[in-house]
Amino acid sequence: MTSTNGPLPFFALGMAKVSHQPVLLVCTSGTAAANYYPAVIEAQLTHQPLIVLTTDRPPELTNIGAPQAIDQDRLYGQYVKQFAQLPLPSADATTLDYVAFNVQRLVLASETTPLGPVHLNLPLRKPLMPDLEPVAGPPVVRKITKPVGDRQLSPTQLTQLVGQLSGRRGLFIAGPQETADDWSGLVQLAEAVGWPILADPLSGLRQTDSSLVISGYEQLFAPPITLAAAQPELVIRIGATPVSAHLAGWLKAFDGPVTLVDAAATLADHTLATTAVIRTTVATLVTQLTGRLAGAQLSTLRLGKR
Repeated sequence: MTSTNGPLPFFALGMAKVSHQPVLLVCTSGTAAANYYPAVIEAQLTHQPLIVLTTDRPPELTNIGAPQAIDQDRLYGQYVKQFAQLPLPSADATTLDYVAFNVQRLVLASETTPLGPVHLNLPLRKPLMPDLEPVAGPPVVRKITKPVGDRQLSPTQLTQLVGQLSGRRGLFIAGPQETADDWSGLVQLAEAVGWPILADPLSGLRQTDSSLVISGYEQLFAPPITLAAAQPELVIRIGATPVSAHLAGWLKAFDGPVTLVDAAATLADHTLATTAVIRTTVATLVTQLTGRLAGAQLSTLRLGKR
């Protein structure tokens, strides 16, 4: 929906209330965006997934007296769950990937309990449409699966997850973690399914005795990467993004599913590799999965301890 003023923002809010689905509001810059403020506040107070996309003047026309140019950075303040300042439109693949990932990230945030509005701000420079000739076709976008679980996975969600894991070669990545309380359960799960764990230097797992915990993996993922038969079919990430540049580069190029276990569902992943989010704690996930995977047939992936 596009609007500059009038009742349309509240019409969009009503659509969200009835459909329980995100509704997009688009407007031009300046006071047009300010007209959305009352509807955004109500969306926040009533937990409605409103997606607000405001266009903006380019940086060189901000704070210099250009018409319809106001400071739109975090315009709605505390009344949106998340805010994203998008870059100026560009046809290069890096920018397209970044925009596609962050748009999905904010839409997921609006649908994550508690539901609420989110705000994306898009600066545009004339001509408003960029030259897209360098792009041979539409960009390949990693579509992110909606978060599943909220403290615990439902029986149906758990069955679906077990089905996705069964019979496949998997890899755990344990990133930086503020607490190591969850790691003992993760090691037990890895031992049960025979999948290795790549332990980030800041994970707190590098002193674990398990043969499946691999700490010195930097050279393993250094270009050119030749994992051959050891190439996993899917990755489950726990914790923050790993500090290893080589591993981050491999994740960016990995074309299989990457599931992020993230209790807050913030989708903080600068590699843009995440394809699914499980909104629960590691301890809860491990407890639920261990019992269900005991009788499942999973393929073993051994990279060897380094």
